[in-house]
Amino acid sequence: MIPTIDDVLATTGYISEEQLWRYYHLRPHQLRWTPAMLWHQHALWDVKQFRGGHRCRHLALLTEIYLTLAAEHMRVTLPGPQLPLGAVPDAQLIIPGVSRPILLEADTGKETKRQWHEKLDRYRGTGQEYYLWVVAMGRERRLTQLHQWLERRAPLPWQLSSAHAIVLDRSGWQAPSFRADPVSGDSQAQPRVCYILDGHKLTNSEAYDALARGQVAEYAEERRHQTIIHYLRPLTPLKVFPPFGRNSSKTPRILG
Repeated sequence: MIPTIDDVLATTGYISEEQLWRYYHLRPHQLRWTPAMLWHQHALWDVKQFRGGHRCRHLALLTEIYLTLAAEHMRVTLPGPQLPLGAVPDAQLIIPGVSRPILLEADTGKETKRQWHEKLDRYRGTGQEYYLWVVAMGRERRLTQLHQWLERRAPLPWQLSSAHAIVLDRSGWQAPSFRADPVSGDSQAQPRVCYILDGHKLTNSEAYDALARGQVAEYAEERRHQTIIHYLRPLTPLKVFPPFGRNSSKTPRILG
């Protein structure tokens, strides 16, 4: 059963124009507008989750995953839980028939090998609690790269799917590649994670909350000894009017 448009917006905050037509056979002018809806960059946004048009490809992929798996009665939490070493997955999925919660990473092809290695390092210590599912956009080369990185570095059971064929194999989890040292209990010292905003250090919970709300964005990352430092900058909210015109009767209802 396909969720309602209101349910999609409440969960992911975004539906592209193409998804709106493919799943609901609706064009923008056919929508029943509510104060919670905003139209921008050929997509329907939830006003409270609007990010000035940032990360459209990423949000479209999250929405596609949600719409594809909606028939499996999954429960979705965006973003995912805050993990001890600083990992913040894009979402957590709880699906009937899967014994553990699934941490979702939606890849649009922009992150480098180094960034993926550091991301996977932050998942250490969670191997007995979660599964990791990576859904990736891109061609065969990108999927091959991700498979190699996960195979060598993933510290918890994982699987990889293409965004062109989003299929979750409930029993097809790859074994984690990370193995703890039998003497020390760990193959490497666990890195600390800290967040810096305008020269001030934030607690992890403050940083997670600001990132989830779209109030800040990361512009640089640095590794010093066993510390990963994330440098953040504030985001300026943009006031965007939909393409109906300022004087349209729809505009006040859309903008609330």
